[in-house]
Amino acid sequence: MKQQPPKTPRTLVTLALALSLGACDAERAPADAPTPTADEPSPAAPGPIAGADALAGSSGPVTRLPGFDVSLELEGDDVVLGWALDSAPLFEVWRSEQPYFEPGDPGSELLGTTPTAGFVDAGGNAAEAPSHYYVVVATGSGAAQRSTTVGRQSLTFHPGFNKVPLSLQTGLADAEGVFEAMSPGLTELFYFVSESQSWLSWDPSVEHAPFQVFDGTTPVAMMDLEAPVQRVLTGYVPAVLETSVRLHPGDNLVTMPLFFPPLPASALLAGIPSAMQVGRWDAETQLLHWVTGAPGEDDLLIPPGADFHLMVAAPALWPLSVVDPEGEDALCCAEHAAPGCGEPAVEACVCALDSFCCDGGWDDPCVVRAFAECGAGCAELDQGGDGDDDAGPGDCCQPTEAPGCLDADVQACVCAEDSFCCEGEWDGLCVDEVTELGCGTCGA
Repeated sequence: MKQQPPKTPRTLVTLALALSLGACDAERAPADAPTPTADEPSPAAPGPIAGADALAGSSGPVTRLPGFDVSLELEGDDVVLGWALDSAPLFEVWRSEQPYFEPGDPGSELLGTTPTAGFVDAGGNAAEAPSHYYVVVATGSGAAQRSTTVGRQSLTFHPGFNKVPLSLQTGLADAEGVFEAMSPGLTELFYFVSESQSWLSWDPSVEHAPFQVFDGTTPVAMMDLEAPVQRVLTGYVPAVLETSVRLHPGDNLVTMPLFFPPLPASALLAGIPSAMQVGRWDAETQLLHWVTGAPGEDDLLIPPGADFHLMVAAPALWPLSVVDPEGEDALCCAEHAAPGCGEPAVEACVCALDSFCCDGGWDDPCVVRAFAECGAGCAELDQGGDGDDDAGPGDCCQPTEAPGCLDADVQACVCAEDSFCCEGEWDGLCVDEVTELGCGTCGA
């Protein structure tokens, strides 16, 4: 659990919230906000997806690929790597344009060997450099040890609205962090809340709290530019199927996981039973292109790590696993894409608190509820249990001493106006704001 920041007196936070609500304009949506009609398009018929194995995988508790930690920093045109491991006499530094590579794979490159715990990839951050991913291997003292994988992603931004796909574990927590990473030229940032089908916006020139952002989603950046520019995101390559996003009925702005192959929009429509439309924003032309599955329609190819719109008719999890839960995956203490779990009493308890767990999929918040509130024997989970600051987030309608709450969309909505709820603790005022700000309903 990360250490919490010092608590701010709630009277000051309440005053700041009141001022910001009074000063802010109504939320406005970027130009690519979809406006589908009620009867268009018709839902695509369910069917097998091409390369179905790409949509299946484990959902273990790790957040990164296994291995010792490596840091990545950008210094001018160079990429600077560092690590704390010093037990090996030599370290090999490997690079590839593929995020899930092993040293020696086709396309991977041995940049060099060093006896020190650091390496500089000279020119690795030069203008127009492609996305690169790095692995360090400790050799010469017994069995070789592999690091986790870190990456540098290149994004091309055009004048106007641009998507910022968060497919790496970037460590960016809110709109302010994205601003710092994507500036100069960024004037306003938007974030789509799929549960309420509404947009949040943040402008640093206006006095209001920055909204939170989450891995696997896609903020939208308004860029004031004369010509296209390159921007760079850095972070850890996530473990396969580690980053999951809740899909809500309507539009959802998400990313194609890095471990997927390039997939046509038609394959997504065929493979996700509730999918109605798949869309992509063209930043160069400032146009949004939709694929509905209509005969003769042009298809779209969505590469790994890219942003896209996914409009669904029913709740689901993304990425979607096509494997039904069996054995350990069916237990209430393990995440899986299918709704429900293998213990009827626990399942009923959890779904009474969070219907998504039985309507969409059994993701991490469902596992936490199963353990913390419904008596599941998840011995490996430790959510505190004594009500102190080490306790994990709880129901958005119940105050806790931990920051945030279990519903990511409600949390993002509240924290966009009251950052204390995500930086300090989810107290009684945060609970009240769930209803007051239109983020959800408590006490119904």
